Amino acid sequence: MNSVVRVSCCAALALLGALFYGAGPATQAYPAYSPSFDLSLSDGTPVQLSFSAEPQLANCRQVEAGDDRQVWMCRDHLLELTVSRQPDADLIGFRLASRDGFAISLYEHSTRVAVPASAGDALFTFNRQPARDIMETSLGRPWVYFSAANRGIPYAALVDKHGLVRLGLGLLGQDSAVLLRGESSGDKRDYVLTLRQTDNVSAEAFEDAVYVSRSRRPWYRDAQRYTEIVDRSRGYEPPEMPEAVLNPTYDSWYWTLDRIDRNLTWKLAERSRALGFQTYLIDAGWDTLTGEYVKGLKGSTGDYTPPAAQFPDFGGLIQDIRDRLGMKVMLWMQPYALGRRSIYYPRIGSLLCSISDPAFAGLIETPFLCPRTYGVRSHMAGLFERILRDYRPDAFWFDWQEEMPQDCDAPHLHEQERFGDG
Repeated sequence: MNSVVRVSCCAALALLGALFYGAGPATQAYPAYSPSFDLSLSDGTPVQLSFSAEPQLANCRQVEAGDDRQVWMCRDHLLELTVSRQPDADLIGFRLASRDGFAISLYEHSTRVAVPASAGDALFTFNRQPARDIMETSLGRPWVYFSAANRGIPYAALVDKHGLVRLGLGLLGQDSAVLLRGESSGDKRDYVLTLRQTDNVSAEAFEDAVYVSRSRRPWYRDAQRYTEIVDRSRGYEPPEMPEAVLNPTYDSWYWTLDRIDRNLTWKLAERSRALGFQTYLIDAGWDTLTGEYVKGLKGSTGDYTPPAAQFPDFGGLIQDIRDRLGMKVMLWMQPYALGRRSIYYPRIGSLLCSISDPAFAGLIETPFLCPRTYGVRSHMAGLFERILRDYRPDAFWFDWQEEMPQDCDAPHLHEQERFGDG
């Protein structure tokens, strides 16, 4: 079926964000004029795309129309929309570019799809855990999910009572801040999935694509199909993995926390080896003094210098576990975390993320190093080089990265404009 596109005006996104999304991540005031574009999928299902930018998209007129490609000329922008028809899915692509070569700010773009509601429907998203059931079945209330470069996946699927996909929606670019929302329409006849990318960045051109599926296949097959298309769009090929990644691994964290020392670590390594474990993970407690982990910003996390009283010969301990027990040794790290008492704070403390808080009329310093700065990259390169040289671990376990804020208002220079690029 031919795709049909038309342009209309939508209401102020600032008000829409407040009413439609309520209290959610990064709700911002956007220009009042935000054109929306309606497309038809291969099966006739309508899809609405909208854009909020500065300069505003205005005076848009269609200059090219085709089955799978539409071009719109606006006052300051050129917008190209494409429909790539895949087996059981459509890829809705867009490219928004400046006509005069000057940078434009894209505050957000959104994709909205509605399908008739049916009894027994449920909602699958990336973060459902078996302990909480794998589907959201209470669809009488709205559900909102957040994903970004360091957390989650921008994909959700509405499934029927048999687990077959009625509507799948996902963004191919997985390094952006995204809000996914599922809710009933006002008259309760339809169920609506909306995907909003909210990076708020500037460039001469933006492009991405949205995966829309009406496949009627099992939810896990549709999620796999979405993943395959994402990987292909990125040119991603999984690296060859060493056999050791499948080793059963022992970690004492859940009962010792960071209260560990050489004697306890060696004793647990011996016992875990006797039980058949092949890798030993030395968790928090090797990196700084006991009790510093929970202090966060007020502590000395980030040192990665084993306390002499607890680990008099840390490199020797790792070598003993490797040589005498035949185990691999993995070291826990939270490389983006830094406390004010860390030995590194005087040098790189200014590179911590700060976030604005209107309630305090100022900036709040966080314990997270900002990935958008080259100084942080340089620090980590030197840190990993030192640890590999001094202690020779077989692997690292990187922790706490999913909690990093996607916005940083600190006065340091951001060499990377987007969090995902950093």
